[in-house]
Order: sequence, then C-alpha cells, then structure tokens
Amino acid sequence: MTDEDILNNLKNQNVVSVRRFTRKMNNEIVPTNVFLLRVNSTKVPPFIRLGPLQVATRPYYPKPMLCYNCAHYGHTKMSCKAEQTCSNCGTSSHGDCIADSVCCNCKENHSFSRSCAHYKEEEAIIRYKVDNNCTYGEARKMVATAVIPSPVQQRLTYAQQSSQDEKGKEIEMQEIDMNKNINEWAKVCDNCQKVKVNRHMHAPFSRFDLPSGRFGHKHIDIVEPLPLSDNMSYILTVINRYTRCPEAFPIADSTAETVAKTLVQQYIVMVMTCSHGSTAVDDSPHQQL
Repeated sequence: MTDEDILNNLKNQNVVSVRRFTRKMNNEIVPTNVFLLRVNSTKVPPFIRLGPLQVATRPYYPKPMLCYNCAHYGHTKMSCKAEQTCSNCGTSSHGDCIADSVCCNCKENHSFSRSCAHYKEEEAIIRYKVDNNCTYGEARKMVATAVIPSPVQQRLTYAQQSSQDEKGKEIEMQEIDMNKNINEWAKVCDNCQKVKVNRHMHAPFSRFDLPSGRFGHKHIDIVEPLPLSDNMSYILTVINRYTRCPEAFPIADSTAETVAKTLVQQYIVMVMTCSHGSTAVDDSPHQQL
C-alpha cells in the first residue's frame, strides 16, 4: 500500500498525513515498516485500526535540530545569520581542518556526539515539548528550571552580570560546575529521595551507650529435634556474649527442667572449673530454677 492509500483509510480516525520512513542499505534507499502519522488531536491515540489490524502507536520525538552553519542546536542553516563555524574544531571556518576535534557547544573532544551535554539537553526539551504539547521556547524554559536548582540559577545570573569589571573591561569567565550543587540539592529534596533506590540521606552521628551487662549475658538456644542418638534428640547451645565461645550439650527433651539441669550441672560447672579450679558446686540453684 502507498502512503496515499493508508491516508485514505485513516482519515476517519483524524489522521491528516502519512509518511513512511526509509533507510539506506547497500547504497540504496529502502522503505521501512515504520510510518509517521499526524493526527488532528492534542493527544496521541494508543492505537489505530487499519482494516482488520489494530496497530499500536507511540509519540514521535524528532532528533535535535542542528545548524550546519554555526554548529549550534535549535535552528537550521537556512535561518542562521551567524558566522560560519568549522564543524571539527569549533573555530571560524577555514576549509579542510586537521586540528583535534572540539565541540563548540560543550568544549569536549568531539565534533558531533550523542553524549554531548547540549545534545542531551535538546533531547529533553523535545521530549517535554511533545509530551506537554507546548512550544519550543516554553519547553526550554521548563527543562532549564527543572534541571538547575534555584540557588545555582542565581549564581549563574550573577556570573553573567559580572562579566565586566568596574572599568568596563571584559574579564575571563569560568564555567561553573553544578554537580556539587545538584548533589547537595538532591540530598535535601524529599521528592528526589522517594524515587531513589539508594537513599542519599544519612542519620547524624549519635552517642550510643554500651550495654552494661554484656559480660554476664549468655545466648541460649535449642536445636530442633534430631535423629535419636543415645536417647538424645535435642542440642542445647550456649554462647558467652563476651568470649563468643559456643558450647553444645545433647539433651533428651526440651522441657524447662531438663534445660535448667543441663545448664547447672554441665555448663556452669565447666565455667566455674575454668575460673576457680574447683568442681564443688551447690545444687541449690538447680532447685530454685
């Protein structure tokens, strides 16, 4: 089907123009299966019906507009009145250039690259313009306001106004690095923190008192029933919190009487033997437990 045939079938769906995208393969222009549709509506329809088919649609974001006269974004060569600029080194045009590549927009070591900060900014402007159905100028203002925090905007405005000294002489301007300001601004922004997986906010340093009874604490646990061995199916574990030395004692059941008897007759006896060198232990604690 030609573009005209498709347009005739889609006129009842507010489609006003149809254009098929092409690409170059083996030095030949080959049509693709992607079409650009213009609709007489402020919202992009989620799909269109073409005969028995229901085809999904998505918004079209054009590439950033680059001027091949001054090498800046936002306009074309036909409407540019600036001096012609070398697309390789960013200086005045001088024919074949053998100098190192320098971007005249971001001053990095490339001539045209999608990693350029200005290119990414233009992409953000175009996306905002399409998504919010506004003009290019309105989108540029909104993107600049959303990206640059207010304190940094004031600093940039002051730097532009202070480009001349008191005697009217031009002074050298230095580019302001906004990374530190943006990071600090994002750390105190609640909305920024809610959409982050790793939080930037950290708890302030506090003083924590050490537990006073850590030398006398014991961690006691009972291992679940195990296969019977010598009429023992449980293991009583005791860990001294200070020495972190674990001890294990097989027991027949998990009743309180058995646990108390094992602690007094085996664990406490062992600890007192190591401390005092004597095995004489009064059985009254066991009776109390």
